[in-house]
Amino acid sequence: MNARGEPLLVVDHLVKKYPVGAKSRLPWPTRATPSSFLHAVDDVSLAIARGESVGLVGESGCGKSTLARLIARLIDPTSGVVRFGGQDIGAAPAATFARHVLRGSLQIVFQDPTDSLNPRYTAVDTIGEPLRLLGSMTGGAALDARVGELADWVGLPRELLTRFPHQLSGGQKARVGIARAIALQPKLLILDEPTAALDVSVQALILNLLADLRERLGMSYLFVSHDLNVVRLLCHRVIVMYLGKVIEAGPSEAIFRVRAADCRASRRARSIRRRRSAASRAAAIRRMIAAGASTRSCGQWIRRTKPRVTWRRA
Repeated sequence: MNARGEPLLVVDHLVKKYPVGAKSRLPWPTRATPSSFLHAVDDVSLAIARGESVGLVGESGCGKSTLARLIARLIDPTSGVVRFGGQDIGAAPAATFARHVLRGSLQIVFQDPTDSLNPRYTAVDTIGEPLRLLGSMTGGAALDARVGELADWVGLPRELLTRFPHQLSGGQKARVGIARAIALQPKLLILDEPTAALDVSVQALILNLLADLRERLGMSYLFVSHDLNVVRLLCHRVIVMYLGKVIEAGPSEAIFRVRAADCRASRRARSIRRRRSAASRAAAIRRMIAAGASTRSCGQWIRRTKPRVTWRRA
């Protein structure tokens, strides 16, 4: 929080609805009058302090990426308030926010580095673009020196700066995207599953890089991910979404401690049910044998009543 005790980012009752279907006399759907709405983000409220790293987790389709894009002002909300640095940025249209004075302080790293990079731009053009558009650098030696410094920060060799995206590996493209996002030293960096499209060996390098950059630049993170181990490692707090709503939030250790206790209790309950089922089946077989049932009939009963095995992902 700042000196006045206000969080860096405040999201209050944020809603994003998309029209689904339409009411029309025509035999095909139209966009004129939607008959229903899909609540991608449904009355979400949260806050992020200065220097804090917050993890946003949830199953696929629960609205994590939509919420990240709403906060980054890439799409307009249906209703709600987004305050950043004490200013209401939610009222500014997404189409014009690219030139907003706070655009440089609020940046995003996208999930797929290949799709988020301009194929006609070299790495040096991509990293230098926010410096030219939002910064005070228009070109020359100062811009080249700043781009080289950013490349060093993210571990990108300078000899690769003249290459196009198709000439770079996945990890190198991810470093270019991160360098572009931190070019103006933002106060809040939104990371929308930045390692999801990378190999496991490269993921660890990128995650270590992000941790080092947060310590160096003092940024706040909103880290969207499916990997709970990564969230537990990098984030101070965790927010859990389900069907567009925030259903749980709290410190990372507390959240994962409760989840671990729930998992242990669930495993104990399943083990007890299996033992009881095995004991009841053994008692039934003994009763059948005592009643004079043949071995063949007992075997047929065992095969017929054998419980199905349901495989669960660990």
